Amino acid sequence: SSPNAWDAIHRVADEEEQTKALRAYIEEQFARTESKYVFIPMGSDFIDPLPNVISLVDRWNASNHKTALVIADPETAFHYIATQDLPTISVDLNPIWQAFYGTRPFAKIADKEAEYYLTAADKFGILLGAPQSSAWQTAAINAHYANIGAVSFDSVWESSQRPRFEGMLTTAADDLSTILAAIANGIDSPLVIFNPTSWERSEVVEIDFRSDDQRIPVGQPLTATVRAIQVNAVPGIGWATVLPNTHTPAHPTTITQSNSLTTLTNGLVSVTLDASHGGTMTQLLITNYSDLISTYSDDITFWRDDGDVYGAFFGDVIARESDSTAQIDILAEGPLLARARVNFSLSGQTITKPVTLRADSPLVEIELTLAALPNTSVVLHTHTNLNATTRTDDLGFAPFTHEHDNTPLTPGDITYRRDIFYPIIYWSDVSDDNGNGLALITHGLQGLGGTSDLNLLLVRDAREDREGVTDVEAHTFRYAYLPHMGQVSNLPQLAYAFNQPLIPVLKSGAQITVQIPFTTPRQFPLSPSTHSFPSQHALLSSESALVTDLYRDGNETRAVVIDYDPGSLAALKVGDQTISIPAALLSIIPIKPK
Repeated sequence: SSPNAWDAIHRVADEEEQTKALRAYIEEQFARTESKYVFIPMGSDFIDPLPNVISLVDRWNASNHKTALVIADPETAFHYIATQDLPTISVDLNPIWQAFYGTRPFAKIADKEAEYYLTAADKFGILLGAPQSSAWQTAAINAHYANIGAVSFDSVWESSQRPRFEGMLTTAADDLSTILAAIANGIDSPLVIFNPTSWERSEVVEIDFRSDDQRIPVGQPLTATVRAIQVNAVPGIGWATVLPNTHTPAHPTTITQSNSLTTLTNGLVSVTLDASHGGTMTQLLITNYSDLISTYSDDITFWRDDGDVYGAFFGDVIARESDSTAQIDILAEGPLLARARVNFSLSGQTITKPVTLRADSPLVEIELTLAALPNTSVVLHTHTNLNATTRTDDLGFAPFTHEHDNTPLTPGDITYRRDIFYPIIYWSDVSDDNGNGLALITHGLQGLGGTSDLNLLLVRDAREDREGVTDVEAHTFRYAYLPHMGQVSNLPQLAYAFNQPLIPVLKSGAQITVQIPFTTPRQFPLSPSTHSFPSQHALLSSESALVTDLYRDGNETRAVVIDYDPGSLAALKVGDQTISIPAALLSIIPIKPK
């Protein structure tokens, strides 16, 4: 490890003792090689050089005629090393899970939401000739690994990094809202649904209605002002207006309670929550298939953590959801949406966990609000009945299948010494040999461990020393379970849709309200429109690949396309034109949007 030589001597005050410590380290390195030269980095991150390096080297060379020390820049050192017969190393010295850290979930969630806002603004802004949001610059800075990994000291996070994430989100949401309001202003309808993804979508959306316009569907009331409505065939990277006629879902939702058990179902999937065990899942069923989970799952556990900002040192379990009791309230019973809210207390903290099923959707959606306790890691444990030895993770532009350590998390585990949590971007799937399995879709949560048993790292607070991490604020975590029989061909689309919901824009009186998910609505005055747009429109679409962004390069518009399966044929549809997508994971394709 690069700081080892420096670590061996920097705490030793006497130069003679430093020389002895350094000699032991250097001899250890020469014992590992037949090379005449060893390259020893003398330092570490954010560390000043030793003030006596020159005199230390002079002292060494005056007394040791077998081995010479030379102060060299890297170019000179590597030049000498290159003269040796060097071995070929065929393993990955920088595997994907290095430089991944499970701290400060606000950064990961903000990064995911900013991607949603900024790319949607790019796509729809093409129609108006709108400039790119200035928040792109901040988003690029925030994507540096030390920022998105959020491994800086508390003072740096609070004074510099967090304000940048907050400013990025505000600016990106403002710019997207301005663009969508301008388009909706030119559409003759009180309700427009925008689809930022590149495939047609039909689903249940929740809208805050403050309008008595008779052209708006009644839907399913959820609160005094919020309704669930079903929208159909909203075109890719486009919009559709919603007609007042009602649509009967093929798989309506229902919810029942019996003693301590609450069951939500829609004919595609069924989930049972047990109030006598904290509201954890005791059943997760696919229609006509056996239960996918064993024991109590979606189980929140507070572990003692004596680590630092870089990794966890797990101690004993402090509190576990399944050891508590919960109050489960029915918030919505269907047919478009069923929702039960779980309330329970751990170590004096009240935790809420609404669980939602939507008509015609196979996802079990969770929205969890909690905070870490001092010196804890909060981990979500889900135990499956699957005989799964590998899992497939999404790395942002390609699925990655590899083996994982499925040993249960136990006191004494240290993330420095065991690869417990691996990073994911949007989803992870564990399956048996028949393709039956369970996928976990997350919104910014990245640290997932295990195969048959899943451990999802939510938030950490570990501040034993100056390199600790302080994080005891309340966070809202969003994730979803997708049980399935056979392979799921549209898992990337489902994960993107979960992270990039449809966007309702409502016109009421003289006001336009843009209801961007994950943030507060933005309002604009209704005005005489300088543009006229049709009631339904698609800039472009692709059923078999993901158009993640559009941007202008001079007079040309280009599409950024991710194809999770480049072995199959994929194409973009732009108006009446069909454009073949190259057999590549990532492509930049010139287009002429209509």
